[in-house]
Amino acid sequence: MKMICYLAGGYPSMEKSLEIAELYVRAGCDAIEWSLPPKDPYVDPPYIAEKMQKAREACGDYEVYLERLQGFCRRFPDTEIILLLYQETILELSPGRLAAFCQDNGIETILSGNLTDEAAKAQLMQEGIKIAASMNYTMYPEEISRVCSANGFVYMQALPSQRDLDEGRGRKTLKKAIELLREKGVSRPVYCGVGIRRPEDVAFIKESGGQGFFLGSTLMQYYEEPERLAEVIRCYKAAGETS
Repeated sequence: MKMICYLAGGYPSMEKSLEIAELYVRAGCDAIEWSLPPKDPYVDPPYIAEKMQKAREACGDYEVYLERLQGFCRRFPDTEIILLLYQETILELSPGRLAAFCQDNGIETILSGNLTDEAAKAQLMQEGIKIAASMNYTMYPEEISRVCSANGFVYMQALPSQRDLDEGRGRKTLKKAIELLREKGVSRPVYCGVGIRRPEDVAFIKESGGQGFFLGSTLMQYYEEPERLAEVIRCYKAAGETS
């Protein structure tokens, strides 16, 4: 099971976020989901959006973010970076320049929760960048279509929200969703995120057909406790290896 740790680039400060990224690597994470803060993080849940907004308030210059990320990539060339970007950020940087940056720094995949600009998406893919697509328990036709037309991994909702439960979508929905994607011909990896709070959740994801998992707020609550943060990462890593 691939363990992917989320990093809010620039939070709580530019230098601190780099220290946290290094801790992620040393603690054993397999990949880092590295976000650049958008002007309006409306797609993300409030807890994550708040961190993005604070990073943006401290530094709104993407050149600084890219410079720091490039430095990290050169120091840790074997660490997989998944770049999390809003469509607005992709367009501001320009798909061509973004693709060149990714290629220069060994970044293969971009994940975006709101990328609907087909021209930008096509350009990135033509430049050899993999575009990951997300799908929720609702499995709307447009979600399935986005996943089928992408060329990167699938970011799948891991656990049901209260709304899902109220509307009859329980934990068994994850396995059904992954099976549906396989029936549609999607052979790319399925990594699951959102709602993972216990190492036992990793076993559930694996049993449902998931091949990896994301940790976000579960880790961010320990940013001021580095030893505890490393311990939590190792605990989830072990769960992924033994489940």
